[in-house]
This record gives sequence, structure tokens and C-alpha cells, in this order.
Amino acid sequence: MTTSLSFGGLASGLDTTAIINALVGAEAIPITLEEGKQATEEAKLSLMSNFEGLVKTLQDKADEMKSISTFLSHIVTPSTEGYANFTVTGAPTAGSHTLEVLALAAAEKWGSNGFADPDTTQLDGGSISFDYGGTAYSVVVDPASSTLNDIASAINAQAGDAVSATVINTGTDLSPSYELVMTGKDTGEDFALENMNVTGFGNGPLDFGSSPLVAASNASLVVDGLTVERSDNDFSGVVPGITIDAIAVTNTPITFGVTVDQDAVKEKMKEFIDAYNAVSSFIQVQSRFSEDDGAEGELFGDKILQTVNSKLYSGFIAADPSAVIADTEGYSAISLLGLEIDQNGNLTMDEEEFGEKLSGNIELFADFFGNETTGAFAKLSGELDYLLDSTGTDFNGDPLDGLFAIRKEGLNSKISDFKDRIEDMNYRLDKFEGALVTKYAALEVLMAKLQVQGNAVDNLSSLGLSS
Repeated sequence: MTTSLSFGGLASGLDTTAIINALVGAEAIPITLEEGKQATEEAKLSLMSNFEGLVKTLQDKADEMKSISTFLSHIVTPSTEGYANFTVTGAPTAGSHTLEVLALAAAEKWGSNGFADPDTTQLDGGSISFDYGGTAYSVVVDPASSTLNDIASAINAQAGDAVSATVINTGTDLSPSYELVMTGKDTGEDFALENMNVTGFGNGPLDFGSSPLVAASNASLVVDGLTVERSDNDFSGVVPGITIDAIAVTNTPITFGVTVDQDAVKEKMKEFIDAYNAVSSFIQVQSRFSEDDGAEGELFGDKILQTVNSKLYSGFIAADPSAVIADTEGYSAISLLGLEIDQNGNLTMDEEEFGEKLSGNIELFADFFGNETTGAFAKLSGELDYLLDSTGTDFNGDPLDGLFAIRKEGLNSKISDFKDRIEDMNYRLDKFEGALVTKYAALEVLMAKLQVQGNAVDNLSSLGLSS
């Protein structure tokens, strides 16, 4: 709102600017009220987005642990270090195993005869052919670029997907002996360099001999009495849930134990509890009401608070009565596993009780939380899908939005309506203000004319000309 003309009652003596501002201000009160309503809805939208983010974080934590392999953490401890590395890749069974590393996998390696100069002596060109991994290769070398280093470069350029060629001084600085070494890119018996054939290079001559420096070979382990081979040193599937990476041949068998990492499991649960309580605390704050201060949160009374709280209970807290009745070991409810809800609605953990259950029947413990179908984390994630993701399709087959998306869409619609109304009201207010300015300006002009006429009459009267 802007006043297009500013004047101060020069003729009428009235403070017309103040009068116009007062009238316009009175008319603007409904706009201020609408702006307040818009601000309230915008605050609700911001809180709704924050709330959705907290629920999404909770679902992400549940998703991270809704399988036994991701819920449980394991430690592999070898009796002697330095022979193999162990990586947990699934859900191994706790226990002890024996291991012998009989042989490491090797890549095939061929070496040529030695040369004093790898950079300047041209070997007159030629070709090197071989078979590798079922593919035939033939490397052709130009006579004009046929030094030992040139030949290595040609091999890498023309057959670099199969072998790596390097020039190595196997002699001394005073008496060098540079050899061309070809090494297969893969380990294992299936990747030998077969049918090696050298033609040309008469100025050398270049010769790789009749046998490799190192023959391609498989890695071999004995695990719990079972001998297994691989083309490389990585062994997966021998012990379920664990990959063994052989790094050295053992002199005598070693053992390695697999145990549950209780500290890691507790830490995961604590992170989940933090995410759960962030959602619960948000609901508590938004639901508070007092006689003195009224509602504390902008979302007070919003049904989504009750809905989310209900999903938390049904998805994670509620116990199956029939399962509890049939349970003889105490693994059918979170309250039996060291978790409970306090008086404020927050999830807490009794670490000692939780640890005792974890040390007990690990299969039942892991199944309760991490079963991909019936586990507590899977159930909670499924319940939260209703809030965060599509809840199905409508009669046209189009996806239905989750509850948060529906609520935010409703708030955005309200905010848009407020903006439209406020814009329309401001437009009418500007028209009203303009009309007032025009009317009061006309009044001032009229009053000025009357004053001029009055002054003229007074002048005539003072001259004795009035009748």
C-alpha cells in the first residue's frame, strides 16, 4: 500500500494524510489476520517436513537392520596372524574352524634373455604370439621401433588386456642385463600364456626360452579338512558368511573363531533407539497442552501425530500374545530382551539384560529382530511405508501418496489459498486508498476555492462595495 499523493489539509486544516492512513489501516486489519494464518500454515508445513525427516531416518535405521546379516556383527579371530584376512559378508555361524594355506594363486610370468641396452639397440622388428584365456594374440613390432622398451610398449598397446610387459635390469649398474618380462593379468591355471612363439628380432635375438619363470597356478586351502581351489586368493562360500583372503602359505594348520560382536550390535541398537526417540520426542512436544499456555506445538491436534505414534507401537513395541504364551526362553517381545518404553514414551535399553539375551540363544535373538519377514525391524519399516511411500493405487491405477505427502499437499494448498486471498485483498485495499486520496484531494480543492471566494467577499466588504 502506498499513498500516491501526500498533502496535509492546506485548505481544510484537516490532517488528511493521517485520516487516510487511519482508514486504510482499519481496512488492512483483515489482511494482517490472513497473513498470520498463512504464517501459521507455513510453520506447520516446516514442522511437517522436519517430522517426515525424523520418521524417514528411523525407517532407514530399521532398514539397515531388517536382515540377520546386517543386524548381527561378527568378529573373526585367527590363532596366528599373517596367513589370511577374513571378511564377514553375511550371517556366519559362531564357531571355530581350522585352516591351511597350501598354495597361493600365481600369474604366469615369462622372461627373455638379457640385453645391455634397452633404449637404443634396435632388434630389427618381429612378432610375438601367444594364447591367453582362450584368445589368440599376435603383437607386431616395427623394425624402426624395436628396442626392448619399444617391444614392451607394443605388447602393452596391442595385448594389454591380457598381459603386462616390463623391462627389468636383473644385472648391476656396471654390468646391466635388461630382460623383457611378460606377466599375465589374471592368476590361476586357466590363465597360462600358451603357445609362446617369437619370430624375427634377429639382431638380438629375442628369446623367452621354453618354460615360464612362474607358471600360472591356483590357490589351495584346506578348511576344516576340506580342500578347495580358486583361481585367485579370495575364497568365498567355503565358510558361509565369511570370505577368506589367503596371503601366505602356512607351515602348520591354524584356527580361526567366529563370534558375535556384542559391542557392535549394542551400538547399532543405540543408534536405532536415538532415531526412535527423536520421533517420539517430537510427538510429545507437539502434543503438549497447558491451561496457562495452551497448545505448545503448531501441530497440536493434528491426526498425523497420533497415527505415527500408533505405527511405532504396532510396528515395534506391540507383542504377539500367542507368541509370548508359546515362548519358553523369553525371546518374543522387546520387554523380554532389555528394551522398554519409559513414562515419557521414549525407548530405553538395559545394556546388561540386552547383553545377557544376546549371549543366550543367538538364533532366537537374531530372528526376533532381523527376520526379513517377521522381525521387529522389518515390521516397523513396513508400518512406516504407509506414512512415507505410496499406499497403493487408485481406481485408475495411479499411485496413492503416503500420509506425509497428503498432509503437506493440503498445507501447501491452504498456503496458496491464503496468498491468493491476501493478493486480492491488497489489490482492493490499494483501490480503496486511491479512492480516499482522490476524494480528500477534491475536498481540499473545493475548500481552497471557497476560501478564495470568501476572501474576495471580505475584500469587497472592506471597500464598502458590498450590498
